[in-house]
This record gives sequence, C-alpha cells and structure tokens, in this order.
Amino acid sequence: MNKRFRGLLILLVVGIAILWPNPTFNDVPAMQAKVAKEVGREQVTIFQVEEIDEYRFVGYSFDAQYGFAVFKQNDAGNYVYDHAYKRDNLIYRVEDIGVGHHANYWIAVSGNPALSTVQFSMEYNSGDKQDELITKQITECPSLSVIKLPEENFGGEYSFYDRDGNLIKQR
Repeated sequence: MNKRFRGLLILLVVGIAILWPNPTFNDVPAMQAKVAKEVGREQVTIFQVEEIDEYRFVGYSFDAQYGFAVFKQNDAGNYVYDHAYKRDNLIYRVEDIGVGHHANYWIAVSGNPALSTVQFSMEYNSGDKQDELITKQITECPSLSVIKLPEENFGGEYSFYDRDGNLIKQR
C-alpha cells in the first residue's frame, strides 16, 4: 500500500470517527433501553435519576435485582453512556443494599423497604477541612443514594439505618 493511499485511508477513518454521531441518552426511555442492552436484559425499570455535576446516576431494577448506571454529559450538553453496574458487581452487598463507586462518587442502591437513612462519615487526614457527616433520608423503595467524595485525602465509613433508627450495617 503506497503512502498516499494509506494517508487518505487514515484521514477517512478519522473523519468518520469525528462526524459519526455519538448516541445520546437524554430521556428515561432511551436510558432504559441502553441499560437493558448493557446488562443483557430485555427490559429494565429506571426507578430514580440523580444528577450531580456532569453525571446522571440512574437506579434500575429487573427481576427484584437492583443496580445503577452512569451517564456523563458531553460538551454539547447531552448525556452519553458511561457504565452500568449490576448488583453482583457491586463492592458490598447486605440486606438488599449494594454499594459501588464511580469516579469520585459513592453510590448505594437498595431494594430494602426498611432502609430509612444512609449516613457517610468523612474524616479528613490532612488540611483544614472539618470532618463531616452526610445524611440521606430514604423515602422510597427501591432507592439510589449518591454522595460526591472529596478530592482531599480522607477516610470514610458508611452506615445504614432502618425506620426505627436501628443499625442495619456499618462499614
């Protein structure tokens, strides 16, 4: 293959990649279809959407299984698919609650009807920041809780409480 033909071929491939539309997922039906495809299901139900910064976190369910997916806003302001997490891929699972991370975010997805409160305690290891306790009240089941983590050096612990204030699990 001569150099001129190879150069034209490379230019053509780069041009197609630039002009090819990246699929966007700005509404619930489009997100549901994409998540279902990514997790290998015919259909999923999106039960909660939470937007933080340039991310859209989506809690989804199928067959009493729960997970979350992440969509990221592109330069045009549209959401593109980033990743889907199934319950069996989450870091920690207890009492129908799964915990995962994505970028600088901590995410808990739950199908536990007794879950009432999620708390995340942050202890900063350096700097002038004060330790803090972030509390999320859960009013619906299933639920999605997203907490943005600091970029500073910190340690953290999370706790789940039921409607009577009893500790379900702490880690």
